[in-house]
Amino acid sequence: MTEERALQSLERLDAAARCKASPRELDSIFDALVEAYASLSEGARKRVRQVYNTCSCWGTSDFWMENPSHILRFREHGRIEDLRRALAHYSLSDGYPDARDAIVGMSDLMAYADRHGVDPGPVFSEIAVISNPDGTWGLQKYMQDTRYESG
Repeated sequence: MTEERALQSLERLDAAARCKASPRELDSIFDALVEAYASLSEGARKRVRQVYNTCSCWGTSDFWMENPSHILRFREHGRIEDLRRALAHYSLSDGYPDARDAIVGMSDLMAYADRHGVDPGPVFSEIAVISNPDGTWGLQKYMQDTRYESG
């Protein structure tokens, strides 16, 4: 998959969010974006991360005020696909605007996983390898170093 196709998926996602598409449609487009993102070189992923944070609708606080985030959905239902989407959002946003919030959010995901009896380790590992290896806050390292131990 090419960088151009990943950026097209991102444009589709932002447009669908602006048009208030259904959660199922947004998930489908987001999943395609993550698949494309995962197949890119690190240089291309870096460019996609930069564009991701400029979306006019998707991922903005106004959007999430009206829609349940993947974190909240994982907390509620414990579906592994929502865990993957939440971590992919952190990877794509590179922790923007405040990586400390992303780190707290990932800690929350661990607690929710424990509550639902889900082993999040494989998903953290999967998303860590496609995350920014040079990030200031070390989200990739945090994901890699996260060890799941049931409460």
